Amino acid sequence: MEGRMMSLSGLILVYHADSGGWQALWDSTHKLLSPATYACSLCALTHGLCGEVGAWKSFRRRHPGVVTVMHRDEFRSGFPECAIRTPCVMQVADGSELMEVLGTQSIAACIDVDGLIVQLERLLSVRA
Repeated sequence: MEGRMMSLSGLILVYHADSGGWQALWDSTHKLLSPATYACSLCALTHGLCGEVGAWKSFRRRHPGVVTVMHRDEFRSGFPECAIRTPCVMQVADGSELMEVLGTQSIAACIDVDGLIVQLERLLSVRA
């Protein structure tokens, strides 16, 4: 992870979920059975029951290498010194300096994935 950490630039989206196949299955089941209590508003926006939603896939394809997606456990492993509340969007400055640019409340306030994409596009245009 350390090599990847040094090459990051742009935005890091951190899900409030851990990585792995069983975790993904659990998350999908939770979203299906009790969507109102699902804790990751970022995942609820970007993923349906069977994977990424189309608008989100298109957004990620338009920004390869600029938008990185990480699960909570991956972020903590790569950035152990950085205490954050998830989900969130972090911006990478100077190759390693991290700054939160969208917090949990801002993400939860997005009505749909298009609203999230508008905010992320704005952040990317400011960065350019």
